[in-house]
Amino acid sequence: MIYYYPTKLINLVSNGTSQSPSTSTSPTSTSSPSEASTTSTTSSSLPTPTVEFLNNQTGLMGLAFQGFGEANYLGKPTDIIRTEGFYDFDHDLKSYVWLPNNTDCCVTFCADKETSVGWRCQMRYRAKTEDGTGFPRINIWCTGRTQTDKYSQMCS
Repeated sequence: MIYYYPTKLINLVSNGTSQSPSTSTSPTSTSSPSEASTTSTTSSSLPTPTVEFLNNQTGLMGLAFQGFGEANYLGKPTDIIRTEGFYDFDHDLKSYVWLPNNTDCCVTFCADKETSVGWRCQMRYRAKTEDGTGFPRINIWCTGRTQTDKYSQMCS
């Protein structure tokens, strides 16, 4: 296999060692154009890293919410939620990260489909809930903060 680097050509030999071309003035062999194109088509790019936890990330665009089953961002995490709507979880969330990121969105925390236990429009890294019991449902809404009286209480 041939790897091209800006200043030198390195051949990877089958046993894993590398050989640099000689610096002598004798001619060196090169691969034919068909080999070079075959080599370049088989090379792969590095995978794009994905964000797994909001509590240790920066630079996200748009809204983002992630909850955790235990205080201090521990326990079972939820997926990162990036769109408005109602979301139910199979466990109570006892810590969370809410990043509205220059959107006009807010989040309502729900004990069930009828009971709001709080809401937030500003960014928040919350290491533990006030009462320690948590909440199993949220409503992310982006209808404007002028209607907080109505939407901050909606759990269904």
